[in-house]
Amino acid sequence: MVQRIQRLVMDAIDNKNNGQIIKTKLRDVIKELQDLETKDQRIEAENSKLKQEMKALNVTLNNTKYLTMEEFRNLNETGIWNLRTHLIDKLQAIEKKEQRIMEQFKSLNESGINNLNGQALTLQKENQKLTVESSKTKTLLSVIERKIDILNSSYSSSKNEIQKLTLQNDKLLRGDIRKLNETLLQNFYEHIKKIEGMFTLFSLSVNETLDAVSGEQNKQNVQWIQISPYIYSLTDLTENFINCLDILRKYSSQQGRDGVYKLTIASKTKFVYCDMTTQGGGWTAIQRRQDGFTNFYRTWSEYKRGFGDPSKNYWIGNDAIYELTKNKDQELRVELQSFDGAEAYAHYSTFYVGDEYSKYRLTLSGYSGTAGDSLKNHNGSHFSTKDQDNERSSRNCATQYHGAWWYWDCLNSNLNGVYAQSPVSNWNHPVWQHWRSNTALQKTMMMIRHTKLYQHLKSSRWFWKPTRSHVKTVHSVSFKVDVVSTYNVTKISKDAFIKVKKYKDCATILKKNPGRKRKDGVYTIYPDGKQKKKVYCDMTTKGGGWTAIQRRQDGSTDFYRAWSEYKQGFGNPSKNYWIGNDAIYELTKNKDQELRVSLQRFNGDEAYAQYSTFYVGDENKKYKLTVSGYSGTAGDSLTSPHSGSKFSTKDQDNDRISGHCATRYRGAWWYGSGCYNSNLNGEYAKSAVSGNRYPIWHSWKGWEALKQTMMMIRYKH
Repeated sequence: MVQRIQRLVMDAIDNKNNGQIIKTKLRDVIKELQDLETKDQRIEAENSKLKQEMKALNVTLNNTKYLTMEEFRNLNETGIWNLRTHLIDKLQAIEKKEQRIMEQFKSLNESGINNLNGQALTLQKENQKLTVESSKTKTLLSVIERKIDILNSSYSSSKNEIQKLTLQNDKLLRGDIRKLNETLLQNFYEHIKKIEGMFTLFSLSVNETLDAVSGEQNKQNVQWIQISPYIYSLTDLTENFINCLDILRKYSSQQGRDGVYKLTIASKTKFVYCDMTTQGGGWTAIQRRQDGFTNFYRTWSEYKRGFGDPSKNYWIGNDAIYELTKNKDQELRVELQSFDGAEAYAHYSTFYVGDEYSKYRLTLSGYSGTAGDSLKNHNGSHFSTKDQDNERSSRNCATQYHGAWWYWDCLNSNLNGVYAQSPVSNWNHPVWQHWRSNTALQKTMMMIRHTKLYQHLKSSRWFWKPTRSHVKTVHSVSFKVDVVSTYNVTKISKDAFIKVKKYKDCATILKKNPGRKRKDGVYTIYPDGKQKKKVYCDMTTKGGGWTAIQRRQDGSTDFYRAWSEYKQGFGNPSKNYWIGNDAIYELTKNKDQELRVSLQRFNGDEAYAQYSTFYVGDENKKYKLTVSGYSGTAGDSLTSPHSGSKFSTKDQDNDRISGHCATRYRGAWWYGSGCYNSNLNGEYAKSAVSGNRYPIWHSWKGWEALKQTMMMIRYKH
């Protein structure tokens, strides 16, 4: 019976599609029925036991048939009566117990069924309520969907109308500007004709005056030439800007024009260095070191105010850093360069310092980059100088390491340490432990930018309108007139963004800028579309557009390096460098590049090897090389045995022999069976010596060390 009720109830649940609450209540009902069934089983067990006892009693009675008459007579009436009484009492007790169990079972069944009926009615009512609510919800959703369709239709119509109005306004605006400029030119030409006679009378005296001041003018020209690379548009940038991003927001033409700009921070004028290029520009440099001409081992008051020359070496001042970051909306980028030309950076999404009362306490987080996080242990520290010890250790880190910094228990970084003239190893110098340990760095720069404002500018279109026009006379005597118009930002739209020109390779640069043809040199590219790389571009050979991935001009750069260094790249592209295996993969992963290898002996002889197909795999494939389609004058020393080989360095052996080719021949290369036929990253020799560990191209001049090598790639279509 319980099983039948259970099946009927579960069928009702499935048909009515009730919720979790209804199913829970039905499970409770089913549990009660199961308890009843368990009790019924216990009653049946007791009945079975009684039946066994009755059977045993019958056996005993049956056995009495075999008693002798003498034995039967020996059973007195009292004994027989007692046996009879015992049996009757036991049977009555069994009957009472069975009756009591049946009554209890009946009562339980009636109670369970009543409960089941009551709960079923409750469930039915709740199900009806849910059905009503579901119907209302569906109706409401239908209404909302219709309203959304109406709004979408209205939005599309409005958008089309706005686009039409924008086009009309642009046409009218251009027409107004043309008419205005034509009117101005006409008026000025008429005015010039009227006073032309007056200029003739005064020309002699004007020329004498010009001769008199020519000496002073020449001096001013020299001074202007000296500062012009660093100061831009001083006549236009007259507003009070609080940071470099504020300048870029107002004057988008400054993008890509790094240099010294004037800011107004807390009502005080500050000349700072602005990076208007990196990742869209708008960075305000708070620290900059380019050489050792400025002393950074200074007092608390000097670091409070700031010191130095922003065009080379300077500290903006702790008060200024607090004013720029007090709203806690700044990001920090630390750029580092070693003496061999290698570069790395550390980026922090959050950066701010407290005021002087808090000892300019540092807060930063959100690291990313290539240099490693060497500021993490300084987070929460107070600023210390040689005359004010605010770190938490018992020693004075500023005097011990000759710097000024947010020391905690001294070091992981010390960018304001004593400048070194070479890459010596000492913690007193500008160091960044997670990149080059305690090796002194050549150049450092710390720069900040408003995070939210930059993201807003990046995703916005700029609209302009003319504010004024004036005539600029270059020389009053020659009557040369230029009409200059200026414009102001009137509105920022969310429909577009500021486009920073990011070229993937040298071929793209040449395609977009044909004027670069035959202008070989160092350019900036973005192999992955995000991180910039400075590379050497050959804009001359075979039509130009070649991106150099390897270049060796002399022995000033060590090429016997670790896997991580070949992964990131190193060196100075103007002389000796490796672009980086990650960059080579990004540039060649579409398998559409050709390779040209240029070689030069110490006597000046030159040769080349060109390959129509060249690409490498990613790091998971150990930068596996694929190269084919040789032509040239140097012979093919790359296809065999190097094509199909993985890249190996002194700390990662991926070659196909039992030995370690990279350590044996002091290089890093796609070593194959028998190690190599070329070894362009081998140890540099200062003369044309013969040996197997030098930069060689065996099919050209055997084991003779080469003076100069360059590997460069280009989009082959």
